[in-house]
Amino acid sequence: MKETEKKDGQFTGSVYTPYNVAQSMVAHCKEILGDRKELRVLEPSVGDGVFARALNTSEIPVLSLTVVDLDQNAIEQLKLNSDYLRFPIKFHHCDFIEIAIKPSNEAPPDLIIGNPPFIRFRNFSDEFKNNTTLLANKWNVPAKEMRNAWAVFLHATEKILSSDGLLAFILPYEILTVAYGQQALQFLQEMFHRVDIHVSRKKVFPEIEQDTVIVFANRSSKFDQGLFLHKNDSFSSLPSNKVKKIKLVNGPNRGLEMNAFFFDERRLDELREIRQNCSSISDFASSSPGLVTAANDFFIRTLKDVKELCLENFAQPIIKRSSFNTSSPIFRKADYERIASKEPSQFLHFQGDFALLPDRAQNYILEGKKLGLHLRFKCKNRENWFEVNMVKPQAGFIFKRSHSYPRLVINKAVILTTDSAYGITPHEDYSIEDLCFSFYNSLTLLFAELDGRFYGGGVLELTPKEFRGLPLVFKKPSKKEFSEFLKIHRLAKGNPEPILDFGDKWLGNVLNIDRTTLIMLRKCWKTVRAHRLRHGRL
Repeated sequence: MKETEKKDGQFTGSVYTPYNVAQSMVAHCKEILGDRKELRVLEPSVGDGVFARALNTSEIPVLSLTVVDLDQNAIEQLKLNSDYLRFPIKFHHCDFIEIAIKPSNEAPPDLIIGNPPFIRFRNFSDEFKNNTTLLANKWNVPAKEMRNAWAVFLHATEKILSSDGLLAFILPYEILTVAYGQQALQFLQEMFHRVDIHVSRKKVFPEIEQDTVIVFANRSSKFDQGLFLHKNDSFSSLPSNKVKKIKLVNGPNRGLEMNAFFFDERRLDELREIRQNCSSISDFASSSPGLVTAANDFFIRTLKDVKELCLENFAQPIIKRSSFNTSSPIFRKADYERIASKEPSQFLHFQGDFALLPDRAQNYILEGKKLGLHLRFKCKNRENWFEVNMVKPQAGFIFKRSHSYPRLVINKAVILTTDSAYGITPHEDYSIEDLCFSFYNSLTLLFAELDGRFYGGGVLELTPKEFRGLPLVFKKPSKKEFSEFLKIHRLAKGNPEPILDFGDKWLGNVLNIDRTTLIMLRKCWKTVRAHRLRHGRL
């Protein structure tokens, strides 16, 4: 499950499952299947054969095992080592989707188990892309629901599974967070009687950034129907008493429901009620992404570079996420100048007819063309590939990705940002200072954790919709309060605890909630944040 692994120039999505995890999954399948006999088993992406080995030593009554893999070496190696298996095995060297879309006279599999590949749509091979299109057309599956190879495998395996079959897959954690993940969950809920999703405190694949879950989807479970989340210490021991039934909902409580396994029912009810009674950031401000250059290294240069190229007349100040290094909620001109002295911070804005530009600008643009920048997707869709669509500096900004905690910043330097940030413009009657002051409290940062998604190293990301939907309890500070707010940030030096202590004091007064509830909000924030950061570092 690793998109960056390549073979013969293609992304394979391959990272092999640890044997103890495969054993645990197979053992849990036996518990779910009970006394069923003569099971036909399919592994659609066999890899090194770890599930075949686990099945061989299990008590599952396997009638036959069919294995598929695109890697011929994997198939040949498994053939050489298959004599010890207690059941017959069939081998297929091909794209699994090719098998799924072809008519078959064979009995359908009763158990489909494995670790399907994790490959984003843009990296699909031509063969896989074509087969995905055929699958979508055959079963009328919307293309937007198959933005990753694992989602394609879900749809394909569901179509060929027996009417009382079980699906057991290792899938990326994004099934709980991204839009097409939500669509996949909706699909599973509609097609299966019961779906159990296991989340582990320990990471299954420590060598890669992708976090994972294990999904068991059962057509004919004897247990309660629905979608259930389990919290496990590790995937080497799957039965868990920490289970929570969840509801797939749209709207402000989506993130809360998808993380329900963190909280007891009393806390869930409190959080639902508080969120329901809060306004959102979109009620006070609009937001939009910064500049999309499509080639930051070309369009954003250091001050020294710009001077040597004699392009000062085309340069405008800009900030990239990688250069942002202040813990203050205000980004001032002095902060920018410190960055500009050593980091790329000059945006080169060329516009108009190429022939009318000065020679020095023409020469620079031609250098970019030699690098093939004009062929990049976003560049070639512009009228002039070198002319970046301009946006004005906004009153504030927030970087869409953060690590310790998301930070809303006042743009006193009046600079541009790249599209790694969202520019913020307050609605009439509100100021950026008011919004910045109101942002830093346990409630808003808790829902940032709940509504966002996280990546390798524990990086938190908020989409534009997720940011605009965050709860915001508005507080217009006095000059003294705002001065104290700035002082707290300065003394905290990036530590969120004293910042939230300050914010929670006024939050309790505005919402008329007691100290017990404030402590609950903080504990919830710490719990969800710790889960995100459990494989990263502050």
